[in-house]
Amino acid sequence: MVAAGQVDDELEAEISDECGRFGVVKQVLIYQEKQGATGGVEVKIFVAFVDPCAAAAAQKSMDQRWFGGRMVHASLYDELQFFVQNYSQ
Repeated sequence: MVAAGQVDDELEAEISDECGRFGVVKQVLIYQEKQGATGGVEVKIFVAFVDPCAAAAAQKSMDQRWFGGRMVHASLYDELQFFVQNYSQ
């Protein structure tokens, strides 16, 4: 969705606003994961909704959509893995 250099103080609010049209957003988490030997950084954005139906609607609408010149890859994430803060699935 965004490159590491595009993460700023406003991104969380922008994501929350955009996803809020599908339902109540409980949490937005922006996770920057280092990529092994390449030293690159992958930005993963997690959006937790109050209602699972809202999460499904957001995933369906956001997947394969273009945002800031980059294609969004949206998927539903395992709730337990999110709860235990395992963001590397």
